[in-house]
Amino acid sequence: MKTICIYNPNNLSSLLGAAIVKQWFLLNNKENRSLVNDLQLGNKVAVGENSLTFSRHSSNRSVGETSEYEQIILCGITFPPEIMLKLHRDKDLIWINSDQTFTNLVAHHQVEIGDMETILGYHNKNFSVCELTWAYFFGYGHLPEIVQLIGLYDSKKYKNFDNNVEVVQFWYGAKYIITTYEEAYYWLTSESKDKIQTITSHGVSIYQYLCIEAKQIYKTRFSMTFTGVFPVNGTKAPNDDRTLTYSFICINHKNFNPIDFGIDYHADGYDVAVSFYYSNNRWNFSLYNENGQVNCHLIAKQFNGNGIKSYASFILKDINTFMEIRK
Repeated sequence: MKTICIYNPNNLSSLLGAAIVKQWFLLNNKENRSLVNDLQLGNKVAVGENSLTFSRHSSNRSVGETSEYEQIILCGITFPPEIMLKLHRDKDLIWINSDQTFTNLVAHHQVEIGDMETILGYHNKNFSVCELTWAYFFGYGHLPEIVQLIGLYDSKKYKNFDNNVEVVQFWYGAKYIITTYEEAYYWLTSESKDKIQTITSHGVSIYQYLCIEAKQIYKTRFSMTFTGVFPVNGTKAPNDDRTLTYSFICINHKNFNPIDFGIDYHADGYDVAVSFYYSNNRWNFSLYNENGQVNCHLIAKQFNGNGIKSYASFILKDINTFMEIRK
């Protein structure tokens, strides 16, 4: 079978997901196999009948030329619904993604949920791309430690563990030394007993520097209060709605959660940390809550966003839509 694996080169978990696909392919195809590395989508290349091609793709606007392939594996990347459904109809499509993409496609594009659910693969916001990729191809049995650690960081589950700083240091170390899926494959399959320690050692100094920088970023914060109407216990009955007011700490910096750098904003009297930045003519917002007292997803929904209880995001064209709530 001619297979292409499309992955996001800017996402560590997606790189590791592509490495897992390579491991699966090599283990299950011992003879007459061929690999094509980093093909630019839109370019054609002669591939064998039993082949796996890798293609970096950081934009989700167009899938490019895929007529040559019988099977398409998407690791941590999703295309517009009309493309997804066409690929699903025409190809053997495996779609693996951990974010809110599935929900977005259904809600914002009025795609029939049944059509999307028939696509093979996993799309679960509670797990990382690399965890889901491993589970799809190798099952939910023993996860390699490198997959576990990156999964813990990406899913934020590491915050429930005593060694959470070590997980963060490992992630930054991995982000530093793994820049291609080939490098991810090397570390994934390495039999060195010290590989986790080696990767972590690269992240220790990086994390120390970022903690110092974070304290300076935190000083630029400003506060807001937000009042919204929220359903009680998830019910949609109007009579069960209640009005709640929360204290926001707002920081103009990309994906900045103070807790990640040892800064307890709850101790400073804030309920929610709001990180925002401007990119591609849009304002991107991230909401964080660590004490379980606020549902970030319900707040983001009021700005047409979504997420989970402890983390959510939304996008606005006009920042004044958000700033108008300031008191």
